[in-house]
Amino acid sequence: LVENLDASCTDANWELRLYSRDPRLVSKQVHKVLYPHTPRETDELELRIGDYIYLNPEAIQASSDGWVEGMSWLTGTTGYLPENYTERTAESDAWTMHRTVPLCDARVADELSDMVDGGVQEVISSPNVPPEGTDAASAAAAAAPALVSVVGQSESQPDAALLVASDKTPPAAEQQTVEEQNGGKMLGGGTTKPLDDIPLEKLHELVKKRTNMRVIPGDEGAFQPQTVSKMETGTRKVYLMRHGERIDFTFGTWVPYCFDEAGNYVRKDLNMPKTLPARKPSLWQRDSPLTNVGRYQAMLVGEGMKDAGVHIEQVYCSPSFRCIQTATSVLEGLGLKATLPICIEPGLFEWLAWYQDGIPEWLSNEELMAADYNIDTEYKPMTTVADLKEHFHEKLGEFYCRNSEIAESIIKSTEGNVLIVGHATTLDTCSRFITGEKIRSTNDMGRIMQKVSYCSLAVMESVPGAGGTGEADVESTIKGQWKLAVPPCDPITHTNNNRFDHKILLD
Repeated sequence: LVENLDASCTDANWELRLYSRDPRLVSKQVHKVLYPHTPRETDELELRIGDYIYLNPEAIQASSDGWVEGMSWLTGTTGYLPENYTERTAESDAWTMHRTVPLCDARVADELSDMVDGGVQEVISSPNVPPEGTDAASAAAAAAPALVSVVGQSESQPDAALLVASDKTPPAAEQQTVEEQNGGKMLGGGTTKPLDDIPLEKLHELVKKRTNMRVIPGDEGAFQPQTVSKMETGTRKVYLMRHGERIDFTFGTWVPYCFDEAGNYVRKDLNMPKTLPARKPSLWQRDSPLTNVGRYQAMLVGEGMKDAGVHIEQVYCSPSFRCIQTATSVLEGLGLKATLPICIEPGLFEWLAWYQDGIPEWLSNEELMAADYNIDTEYKPMTTVADLKEHFHEKLGEFYCRNSEIAESIIKSTEGNVLIVGHATTLDTCSRFITGEKIRSTNDMGRIMQKVSYCSLAVMESVPGAGGTGEADVESTIKGQWKLAVPPCDPITHTNNNRFDHKILLD
């Protein structure tokens, strides 16, 4: 085939690639890591962005709690992990590429700049690749208080070090964050080799996949019109939004390090707020505030909505403090912070099944107003906190109904455009029934959540001239009168930025 290839007949740069795979894993599914996870138990597996996990299909089907045993492609470590932190991908993604041989002259020099060949091969074969980051457990035990990075809950978004390289510099690998003192035994279960011993071709492959990925759709250099029709003018819109970046998913265990013995808040990172409303420090553990980045994310969305000519007449919000902060920052971006008060609606809170230890104790309207938040004190919630406590063991269908009924009641009791700020599930649970769709399964909802990043925005638009279907029970009474529409502004995308420890320069 190579001998008969006529390279002059095509503009493509043909190449021959040599891959290998482990034959013992032929029956396994390959999943890519969507969110990082730091082990909390000795039998858990650490998840890293860019890694792949081998899973047994039978184990996935048999799991009752979503935790399955898997093996890391990057380190060879085995352990248990939350399956919904991963997504199945092509088996070939986990193959190891050993060699790339160009079969014709390069049409564009840059297209060959990151091949595992020639000068690049010499660079990646050099020894002693320095690790990036420091041991989190050691940092936590240091004399100066440090924050232990722990990520791994239902609403988590990626927040771990990525493998990056500049030009042809050797890629730096993220060091294992938790390691026992004796023998290199990892919390991911069993013993494993350190990242320094990982084949460099694997590290190089991760760098290539990261730098070659494409986030913005369309062809390079070409203007791409929106494929979804814009919202019709003159129709009502309901804007559904997830909150911004939260402190606990960014810094992990933070309360013990950020409050002194008297209960006074002291920030330990520039991404933490300068001040917090006065309350018992322990209450913040279950009602996390936003980071400064999270507040800025929300303000950018508000500014984008304002630039798109969006007008908001009513704002409803989950009682979680992170959602109230998000709504406030969106209104700031819209220029409505001082004039449009926020209606706190407990019925917009997320699935109660995730709170087996009890519902969080939220800040009261008086406490929020004392902290300079513009709250509608005249608003009467459709679902009270007492109502939530009575339905503490709600099922998934009941959760969908609760959120959907709140959204429907808001639509019926208001006029004009409405903003609803909630959680990762809010975008689906508040729109699913109203737009005429059926309830999702737990797995489907989990996969939807994985793709709802911080400050994601969805829009429901009324359908002109549509009538109700008259269906009752769990079906929405306004089913068929609303549809999902393209958001008025672009999404917000950014990468991760791990905590820096200057002591690494002293090694």
